[in-house]
Amino acid sequence: MRNLVRYKNVRKPRIRQVQKFSQKRHCSAEAFKDEPVPGIMEGVPKNVETELGKIIKEDIKKNGPWSILKYMETCLQHPEHGYYTVNAEISEYGDFVTSPELYHGFGECCGVWIVFTWQQMAKPETVHLIELGPGTGQLMKDVLKVSTLPQVSALKRAIEVHLIESSPKFRKMQAEKLGVLDIKTGTVMVNVPEIKKSEKEDPKIIDDRAEIRKKYVEEQNKKSAAEGKPKISATGFANPMGKGGLLKDEVDKMKSEAYANATPEMRKKLDEGNDQLDKDWENMMDNLQMDTKEIEKEFTYGYSWNGVKISWHDSLDTVPQGPTLAIAHEFFDALPIQRFTYTDEGWREVMVDACDDPSKTNHFKFVTAKEKTQASGTLEGHYKRNTVIPEIGTTIETCPAANLVMADLATRIGQFGGAGFVIDYGGEGAPSDSLQAVKKHKFTNLFTAPGTADITAHVDFAALKATISEVDKVNCYGLVTQSYFLQGCGIVQRAEQVAQQCKTSQEREQMLEAFGRVADINQMGGFFKAMAFAHTTVGTPVGFLEQSKKEDLEIAFNVNTGQILSAKKLAKLRNQIAKENKEKQEKSEATAPSVEKEKMRVHSVSSTHGNIDEWKDFLLTNDTMTWYSKKGIQEYITLDLGQLSAVSRIGFTFSGGSALHLPSHMVLQVAVQEEFDDIKWETGTKMKIREPQVDIWHDFKVDKNARWLKIILHQTHGKDSFGLTQIKVE
Repeated sequence: MRNLVRYKNVRKPRIRQVQKFSQKRHCSAEAFKDEPVPGIMEGVPKNVETELGKIIKEDIKKNGPWSILKYMETCLQHPEHGYYTVNAEISEYGDFVTSPELYHGFGECCGVWIVFTWQQMAKPETVHLIELGPGTGQLMKDVLKVSTLPQVSALKRAIEVHLIESSPKFRKMQAEKLGVLDIKTGTVMVNVPEIKKSEKEDPKIIDDRAEIRKKYVEEQNKKSAAEGKPKISATGFANPMGKGGLLKDEVDKMKSEAYANATPEMRKKLDEGNDQLDKDWENMMDNLQMDTKEIEKEFTYGYSWNGVKISWHDSLDTVPQGPTLAIAHEFFDALPIQRFTYTDEGWREVMVDACDDPSKTNHFKFVTAKEKTQASGTLEGHYKRNTVIPEIGTTIETCPAANLVMADLATRIGQFGGAGFVIDYGGEGAPSDSLQAVKKHKFTNLFTAPGTADITAHVDFAALKATISEVDKVNCYGLVTQSYFLQGCGIVQRAEQVAQQCKTSQEREQMLEAFGRVADINQMGGFFKAMAFAHTTVGTPVGFLEQSKKEDLEIAFNVNTGQILSAKKLAKLRNQIAKENKEKQEKSEATAPSVEKEKMRVHSVSSTHGNIDEWKDFLLTNDTMTWYSKKGIQEYITLDLGQLSAVSRIGFTFSGGSALHLPSHMVLQVAVQEEFDDIKWETGTKMKIREPQVDIWHDFKVDKNARWLKIILHQTHGKDSFGLTQIKVE
C-alpha cells in the first residue's frame, strides 16, 4: 500500500458552470489582521519604511489619497523599487511558485493545446504565439519543447513567439531559459490617438486611454464654456462596464429625477426611452472617429537554441497582426484593481491614505473617498441604468486593465483568426475583498514594506466573458477547472510515461507528487480555473470538450513501476483502504484496557541525529535522574505503551537541576498502529509552558486510545539543551 500514490477525483468529467468563487482569502483571519489592538500594542514601533513606501507616502501627503489601482500598480511596477522590477522571485524558495515551475508536464500540456489548436486553425503558415506575463520563461520553454517536435515541423517554421513583459529582470531570466543569446532591438510604427490642444500648437501624442479621456473632456468643456453650455463629466473610454458607461452624469441625473416623480404608466415609457437612448449612444460611440498618428516603438528579439524567433514587447500594440495563439497564465490576477463600496450617498471608491497613528504598525490605511471619483461615478451610472440598488455596505472590485487587454486579444483573434486560453484563480462575478499580498509563501499585510511582496486579486471571469461577447466571430469556452483542462490535454498519460522513465522509486514519487499538486482537483487543479476564446472557425478547443464518461475518475500510480493501476486493481485498492480505515476507526473508538506501567518503555529520538537511539526508562521511575537533550531546535520522546491502552493524561516534571533547561513548549502526538514501522501519527494537544516551573507536574489531557505516544519538545531560544526528569501516564 505504501508503494502507491493516489489522486482522488483528478477529473470532474462534466463541464458545469462554476459557482461564484469565494471572496474570502484562503488563509486564517489572523494572517490578515490589519492592525494591532490599541492599548495592547502601545509603544510598538511602526514597520520600517521601504524606499518605495517613502515615495508613496510623500506623494499622498502632497496630493491626497491614492486609488488602490495606483498603489497596486506602483508597488508592482515601479521602475526602481517595484516588486516585479526588482524583488520578485518565483520558486519553491522564493515568494510563490506557479504550476510550470512545479511540474514540467503542465507546460507540455499547454504545448499540446497549441499544436491541436493550430491544426484546428487549418495550419496557417505564420502564427503569432503570445504569452502575457511569461514569468521565468519555464512555461514557454515547455510549450516550445512540444510545439517544435519533428512531428510538427511545419508548426515550428510557422511560430513566432511574442512575450509581453516589461520587467528587465524577467526578460533576462526568460532569455536564459529559452537559450536566446544575441538580443537585438527592432522598431515598429504604431498608430496612437492624437489630441490637438489648439491649431497653433503642435499635436501632442497620448498613449494612455485615461489621458485620452481626460483630454477629450477638457476640449469638450472648453467648447461648452465658449457656447454657454454646461460642462460634461469625465466619464471614460476605459470604462469596465462597456460603451454604455459613457453616458453623461447629467443625463443620468435627469433620468433618475423623472423616474422618481413618474406614474407607473410613465415609468414604462421612460424605460423604453432609456433603452433607446442607450442604443443611440452606443451607435454614436461606434461611429466616433479620433485622429491618429504613427509613432515609432521599440521591441527586442533574438532566436532560441532551436531557431524560433523570440520577441519581447512592452504591450500588445507592437505585436504584428496575423493569426494568433495566446496564453495568459496567472497574468490577469496581477493587474491593478479598483475597489468600491456602496454608502448612503452612493458608490464611493476605496482609497489608500497615509497613516500616522502611532498605535498602528503600518504607514498606510484604507479610507473611503468622501466625494465621488471619476471611477465611482462611472460605476454608479452603470447601476442606475440597470435600475439596481445595492445594499449599503456592498463592496466590489473591478479591473479595467483586464477588460482592455482581453478586448485587444479578442479583437485580434476576431480579425485574423486564432484562439487563446486563460488560467487563473477567481470566479464568475465581481470579487468583493480578494486583494492579497504574499511573501515567502505566506500571506502578509498589503501595506507592510511596499514593493517587497506580490500583490494579486481574484479574476472576474464573467467580466472577461462579457468583453469577449462584444467581439464578432469570437466564442468563449469554460469555465472548467485546471485539472479538467490539463486532462483534456493528456496530462495523465504524460505523467505515466514520465513516471516509467524515472530511474528510482524516490525520483518517481517526487515526480508524481508534483503532478498531484498541479492536477489534483483538491489542490491547484481545482483552485485554478481555465477559460478559452477562439474564432468561430476554430471550434471548441482541446481541454474544453465535453467528456463521454459520466463518472468521477480516481487514479493510482504504482511507485515501483510508474504504471497506472487498472480499474480492477484500483477497486481492490479502494476496498483494502476502506477496510483498513474501518479497522482503525473501530480500534480507536473501542474501550481499550488501562495503561499497564510495567509494559511501558521510553525512547529518546533526536530530530538532529535521526532514529531511535537511546532507552530512557528511568524517566518512568520516581527518582531525580534527569535526561538532557542533545543540542538542537527540538527533540522527540517516544513512549511504547506495550499495547493499545486508554490514556487519560500524561504528565512531566523537571527537577531543580534543570531549571535553566526547560523546553519552551511541547506537542503531543498519538498513534494506534501495532507495528512501529506502520505508525501514522495524529496530533493531539499542544501545551506551552508559559511560566516554566520545576518540581511540579505539567499535564497533557489525552482521553484517547493509544499504542504509542510521541512528545515533541521545542527548545527555548538561546538554550543549548533542555532537561526532563519524570514522565507519568494514566
